[in-house]
Amino acid sequence: MIAGFRAKAEEHGLKLLFLPVRIIDAESAFERQYNQLLNFADTPHIDGLVSVTSSFMSAGSHDATLAALARCAHIPMVSIGLRLPWAPTIVPDNATGFRALINHLIADHGYNRIAFMRGRESNPDAIARFEVFQECMHAAGLAIDESLVVDGQFDHYHGRIAMETLLERRIPFDALVAANDEMALASMSVAAERGLRIPEDLAVVGFDDLLSLHHSGPPLSTVRQPMQEQAELAIEVLLARLRGETVSETYTVPTRLVLRQTCGCLGERSAPAGTSTLAVSRDGETVPIADLLNAAAVQDEQRSAYRNHLARLNATLFEDDAKAFEDCVSEVAANCLTQYGDLSPLQALLFVMHRRLFEEGTLSRQELQRFGERLQHGQILISNAYALDQVRITFASKFSDTQFIGQLRARVSSFELEQTLNLIEGAIARLGLRSCHVGLYDSPVSFGDIRHSEPPASAHLIFSVVDGARQNSGSAPSFPATHLVPGELFHGSDFEVMGLFPVCQLNHHFGYLALDITSPPTTRLETIIEEISATLCGALVAAELARARDLLRNDLENASLNNRRLADLAERDELTGLYNRRGFFNQARSVMTSDEGRPLIVFFADLDRLKYINDTFGHKEGDFAIRMAAQILAKAFRTGDIVSRMGGDEFVILGVECPTFAMERIRNRIYKMFDTFNACSGKPYPLGCSIGFYEIPENAATLLETVISQADAYLYEEKARRKALRGAEAGETRTTDRRHPPHR
Repeated sequence: MIAGFRAKAEEHGLKLLFLPVRIIDAESAFERQYNQLLNFADTPHIDGLVSVTSSFMSAGSHDATLAALARCAHIPMVSIGLRLPWAPTIVPDNATGFRALINHLIADHGYNRIAFMRGRESNPDAIARFEVFQECMHAAGLAIDESLVVDGQFDHYHGRIAMETLLERRIPFDALVAANDEMALASMSVAAERGLRIPEDLAVVGFDDLLSLHHSGPPLSTVRQPMQEQAELAIEVLLARLRGETVSETYTVPTRLVLRQTCGCLGERSAPAGTSTLAVSRDGETVPIADLLNAAAVQDEQRSAYRNHLARLNATLFEDDAKAFEDCVSEVAANCLTQYGDLSPLQALLFVMHRRLFEEGTLSRQELQRFGERLQHGQILISNAYALDQVRITFASKFSDTQFIGQLRARVSSFELEQTLNLIEGAIARLGLRSCHVGLYDSPVSFGDIRHSEPPASAHLIFSVVDGARQNSGSAPSFPATHLVPGELFHGSDFEVMGLFPVCQLNHHFGYLALDITSPPTTRLETIIEEISATLCGALVAAELARARDLLRNDLENASLNNRRLADLAERDELTGLYNRRGFFNQARSVMTSDEGRPLIVFFADLDRLKYINDTFGHKEGDFAIRMAAQILAKAFRTGDIVSRMGGDEFVILGVECPTFAMERIRNRIYKMFDTFNACSGKPYPLGCSIGFYEIPENAATLLETVISQADAYLYEEKARRKALRGAEAGETRTTDRRHPPHR
């Protein structure tokens, strides 16, 4: 969808400002921080709004979302997903593609015990898709068993719970229709854990086609929702409104059926012969390529390239040497990754060719087996190509993240504001970001109830880069905070994409950061925002501390209380409340100086599988995992020990008066505390960490950084040991823990 916004903005020479609003009525204060950004939608610099309402309403309240957006009703707006009384709406066709998918299950595969997993109760898309399911079942004369209808809330976590509930009821069903792909994939994960085969034991289908290759297992049959087209249409409709043209109340974007394998096609329950008119030619006859491309749901803008790919694949499939087809698949996969970054159309195309191969009826049994195996091996090559590309992307992103973090952290010798701003200037220049603005409220605020708060009236710029050039903002005047920046700074490049993010720590709001994202940086945006915001907050808190000392020098008692509060805030990690890197080094050096002659222990803990949690369940769940790990570690050590989060998934603890013989016992106790948490957390993933430790010898003049490095080395030895142990346990579990599939 973002690609669609970028393309249209560039085409028309527009400036885009992204406000990454979260779920409106979220319980987490950390998420609600971002909802303050709605206050900045009403600025004279913004001519119109596109609200991707479906994204922050999928797990939120309909009424709360409507009330929040009503504050911007006077601004020309287009909504994507949720119908608003004051704005035209772009909605997907929830009926045509979904109806075709459900009828395919009933008519082509003969399923008659079909379960349904709904989205959030108040979500319009969830309601519409369930109504389509009811209509199809009634039209086919099939009864809907209410015990086979469950709520999955449109997310992976609740989708898992819903699938577990469905299986525990032990009511026979032979197919599951999920209202979106995320719930479908969650259900497939639970089914695999129960020993069920997809589609042999159970068919599963979804809606969206956004996650087609981002999982292991058989490819998902689904309905494609064209996200990029919705974004492009939204921009065009908004521009028409701004030109004073008449626009429709609702625009419906067509969806398309995408048949892969989880519905039963190409499995043991493949569709009956004669249900397709597609052809694969062996003897040079004309192949109806358009039909093949339609069946594979290849997008219009990719058809020319895939037409050529299909001709090559069809020609090499029937050659005597199987390597010709394998080389062709590998070359086409590499080309598609380079050009589109997506292999799902190629994967779907091979499945369509496979299906037609068996429907053609002109090949011998031996030929069917030989060519079918080639197509199946082609699918493996596609999956391997995608996996290798993801490893490459992950490695490049991790390397870029590490470099960026190092540029900011390693060079901060003090928390002076000007030095911090100079470091930020150099860091964003190395990332190739052309523009960046940091605005501070004239009076920083602490929000007690962040749900219903208003921003301060005025702000001023402390840092501004426009088209790569640093602007003089040393004595910049104040301006209304909702203006974001003074008007003249909006007259830079014609086409520009900016993102707006809060500069905050816990419930303390200092201001906002507007960052150029016209060309997506290689470093993850979350890393850039987190590091810049944390560095700024440290400098701002330190500056506030200095001002407090100057203002309160005649009142020693009050000055002492405020200094301790501000110093502690500057040394605390905003997500966990533990000491941050700066706080740990300050506290640890103090302890090492005062406790000379006594051995101390440094523990280095690394949270296991945080990337998997973030990628699978989202960064909200990753933040929760970090907070829970922090609580466990804080509880495991004594009050006098120094427990800190160094950043990301890394924790360092200095054990004071910790005897050497107790180190292994402490580590095992922490592992047991994680096991206890997992036993009652109800989370679909295990939370754990690996721990290394190192004893600081008595009277040793050892640098603290050296000690941490040594503990880190022992940590990786421990991670290797635990990984090997988990592998052995997993192998044993796979041979013993098999469940019965539901009866059909």
